Amino acid sequence: IGWAVFRRAPSAALLGGAALVLGGAALVVGPATLGDGQTTVVAHALLAPIGYALLLNMLAGPLTALPLLTRSATVTLGCALGALPAALVAGAAPPLTTTALLAMAALGFVTMVLPGLALAAGAARLGPATGVLGSTELVVAVSMGWLFLGEPVRLRAVVGVAVMLTGAVLAAMPAERRAVTGASAPGSP
Repeated sequence: IGWAVFRRAPSAALLGGAALVLGGAALVVGPATLGDGQTTVVAHALLAPIGYALLLNMLAGPLTALPLLTRSATVTLGCALGALPAALVAGAAPPLTTTALLAMAALGFVTMVLPGLALAAGAARLGPATGVLGSTELVVAVSMGWLFLGEPVRLRAVVGVAVMLTGAVLAAMPAERRAVTGASAPGSP
């Protein structure tokens, strides 16, 4: 998305990291988990990552000119507006008591305002690598499933998580660090 929409040419490390993340995600999910007729489900599942990638590219690029609180407020407002249709469809009742309003405000602060601040600040510092690093959300989801939900630990998923983390580290590693460790720097043979 950074390349197609914002005309930011990715470095070789960023492309390599993105390829590793995609490969790792394919290993974690695996085609065997998808049944017949699941193409539509996969297509719909890609809408959220595409929107998230667009957000990360905006935060790492054009929106860096805005103050941090303004960027964070944009993220928080976007999350709230994105959740509103789901709440309406689900038939959620608005909070009618002071306790319910305070609980909603506290939950919103912890789940939207604080992460929005961290995301806006981090994206501005990391730049284009933010998208690849953001994809490690699947690593966290798989790990939480293993740790807290008792999901089985499969070798394919462990390898996929390791490949994804390798891709994220490669994409986030500064060019001068890659040169020291022997990895090729952008533009080098």
